[in-house]
Amino acid sequence: MVPVVATRLRPPVRAGVAVPREVLPAALGHLRSRRLLLVRAPAGYGKSLLMAQLHDALRASGRKSIAWVSVADIGSSFPEVAMHSAAALAQTVPGLDSGVKALFEAHINASPETISAMLCNELERTAGDLYLFVDDLHVLAGSPAERLFECLLRDAPGQMHFAIASRMEPGFSVARLRARGDLGEIDARALRFSRNEARLFFENGHSTLPSAELIDLACTTTEGWAAGLQLLSLSVGNEGDWAERLHSLSGSNRAVGAFLAEDVFSAQKEEVQRFLIESSILRQFNAGLCDEVGKRSDSRLIIDQLQRQGLFIFSLDEDEHWFRYHHLFSQFLQKRLSETDAPLMSALHHRAAQWFRSNSMLDDAMFHAFASRDFRYAASLLDDACNDLFYQGQLLSLMTWVKQIPERIINEYPKIQLVRAWNLTLEWRFEEAGSVLSSVFKRIRAMVDGGTLTPEAASRLLHVYQHRRMMLALFTDDMRTVERMCLDLLADLPDDDPYLRGSVELCIIYSQREFYRLDSLHRIEEAARSYFERAHSQFVLVWHESIIGPSLIQRGELDAAANGYRSAIGIADRIGGHHSPLGAMPAMMLAELKMDRGDYSEAKALWDEYLPVCEELGLLDHLIAAYVGRARLAALYRDYETAAAMLSRATQFAEAKSFDRLFWHATAEKIRQAAQRNDVNAAVRIANEAKLPRDAGSLYPGDQTTTRTEAMAVAWIRLALVRGFAKEAEALARRWHAFAVQRSCIRTKIRMAVLMAASRLASEDHRGATRALMQTLVDAVPRGVVLPFIEEGDAVKQTVATIFGISANIESAAEFSEVLLNAYKTSPERVLVRSGIAPERSSEATVTTDGRLSQREIDILEFVSQGLQNKEIAERLGLAEGSVKWYMQQIYMKLGVRRRLKAFQKAKALGLIR
Repeated sequence: MVPVVATRLRPPVRAGVAVPREVLPAALGHLRSRRLLLVRAPAGYGKSLLMAQLHDALRASGRKSIAWVSVADIGSSFPEVAMHSAAALAQTVPGLDSGVKALFEAHINASPETISAMLCNELERTAGDLYLFVDDLHVLAGSPAERLFECLLRDAPGQMHFAIASRMEPGFSVARLRARGDLGEIDARALRFSRNEARLFFENGHSTLPSAELIDLACTTTEGWAAGLQLLSLSVGNEGDWAERLHSLSGSNRAVGAFLAEDVFSAQKEEVQRFLIESSILRQFNAGLCDEVGKRSDSRLIIDQLQRQGLFIFSLDEDEHWFRYHHLFSQFLQKRLSETDAPLMSALHHRAAQWFRSNSMLDDAMFHAFASRDFRYAASLLDDACNDLFYQGQLLSLMTWVKQIPERIINEYPKIQLVRAWNLTLEWRFEEAGSVLSSVFKRIRAMVDGGTLTPEAASRLLHVYQHRRMMLALFTDDMRTVERMCLDLLADLPDDDPYLRGSVELCIIYSQREFYRLDSLHRIEEAARSYFERAHSQFVLVWHESIIGPSLIQRGELDAAANGYRSAIGIADRIGGHHSPLGAMPAMMLAELKMDRGDYSEAKALWDEYLPVCEELGLLDHLIAAYVGRARLAALYRDYETAAAMLSRATQFAEAKSFDRLFWHATAEKIRQAAQRNDVNAAVRIANEAKLPRDAGSLYPGDQTTTRTEAMAVAWIRLALVRGFAKEAEALARRWHAFAVQRSCIRTKIRMAVLMAASRLASEDHRGATRALMQTLVDAVPRGVVLPFIEEGDAVKQTVATIFGISANIESAAEFSEVLLNAYKTSPERVLVRSGIAPERSSEATVTTDGRLSQREIDILEFVSQGLQNKEIAERLGLAEGSVKWYMQQIYMKLGVRRRLKAFQKAKALGLIR
């Protein structure tokens, strides 16, 4: 009879101090409370180490009925396994080994069932819990010896617990145990070494330790594979050169490769080895993909076999449809492939690219197309997908792929080049964009002449080409060209590309706002949004809200603009991550809006977050908000160093990109800050360097005036004031104010009214200044606009304070803003009652509400519906009669009516009140 070897009946001894595994408490809990603890993972994951620590933990807790069998040292011989198992259990129930030996010596048919029955009957005599550890059960796969443990699991007394370690699932089913909650499972994921465990492991064997960053990298590189960490530790030895060794650690590393070759790969059948080699090129795989790549039909069977064997394969979904290999194992397999059949590797990649393309998985298709070095095929893939990629905001992926394709090949694909030109435009690389567009036009002509492009296809590409030319004009702030090209495109553009059509509508809004034409804003905005909804693009909505916002603010619809900006930031965060260049567009404009409304802390927070990335792409408006807006905030807190740095950056960027509008906004703010410091010479120098026109006549508003001219006019007015030419300043401000009233441009109207008031105060016309401010406060109060009344000097601030009966001696701008905003809420009637005036009637009578009435306005309309007069309503609500009149004026302005009952009826029809 084969003798029993004592060393096979106890846990293996590890040299050095073993790292206490973090999974140990959970595993120990499973073992004590359940029938079976199954520790299943590929080779080298520390299964035996965990089993040994479980064994020792039970011993340390006073448990004595513990048995251990290392079947890898025994082999699959049923008699040997049976004898060793009996000998292990005999330490608890004496005589078990003798009984089993007698059965074998008597030449009785000692089947697994027979041996199990005898053992289980004897084990019934034990009291208390009994634990049997079986290490490396996979060695017994499909043998009678494995059947022995199946029978024991089924028939052993209830107080017996099993801990089994294996590279694969047992050949017998454990589903019943799992269903009863009697199975505890520890897999490769649970056995991966954590950062802390890896640190302790290296501490045990080395005097010189890797840094925390290198330990993180080691865990990432090995995926927490214990054998990988061990091989790394051995390769470092006493040299301590962790960085070099770690960066060279891969599946092609000699030590790693030898381990995988000897312990894993060589144990597989030839057909499985071929499958492993051919599928190793795949970052993720399923049966259908492997069938296509390997030109086979048995992939599902082999994948199931690999899972059962635990062969460094991981499921990526609960349905176990997609899988991947441990990347060191994958690298090892790829090295063998490249050494034995390099041409096959290229062919495999190409087949994979085709499969992924047919299954609409572009990222993987592009990866394998590039890996096959078939750049023309990669270009054809990108040509099919480039528009959708762009429309969904996948700019980084798109341009990364474009850069990998040789220029001579990419030039053959006009559609890709047209998307590339658009992206270059978004990044303000105008010269490159223009160059690409010129080459595209020539390419289209050449393709038509050569017969490789039909006239119909060429016409479609030329429409897109014209669109890109229009976008280039938009981003270079050439609004006259934009408006002309938009009208031409709308007359001829097919309706089957909703993204393209919507962007043209959006550009019309942009150009019309620059020309102070806002009458069609909501109609065109609705049309653009409907096209974008058809296009199912979230990316474009960031641009949409960023372009619509300034137009809404100009109309006085500040809440709607703020809501749009916040929505756009949320979308940008989902697409590009938090603090992305895409999110910087709406964030910068929201910051500027918040600042104008006195919310300085939130505005500063937005600038702090997004200013560092605001120059990577975007709109000219958001650059103005970013740099000029941040400079205004800095000046408000008398941080003139930061303000100067912001304005200097704005000027540099404007000059580099020929952004005249940004340049003049920065210039106007520089002059204002010079005036704030009473530095007349500096203001004059700034104006002269900027070549500000001396004649105000060239800055008068007209039909072709753009906001660039307004910025120049503001600079001229501020310079005139600081030089003492108040009358001239007032004259230009008055012209612009009348122009803004005529065009229903609330933002410009407020700005020019404040400058007009500042001019009158400089001329000692306090009554005229007060009247101008009272009139513009009718627009500012309901919208919460405060900053323009603080920025244009102490005289304006004093006058506004007098109107509301608040102190003007509050030195802190932030504190004064808070007091003024409170006055807006508590005493809005003061802008009407104190001087006995009503707001001037103008073309603003169109509905400008953002869709909401305040609760106080709703209460007043409810009383109006009951036939109460202003005095009676005032008594019911505890207000002055003048306050009720003021509220009615706001209601009229929001609803576009002038009669009390009609106001109630319209609010009811719009659903603003119940």
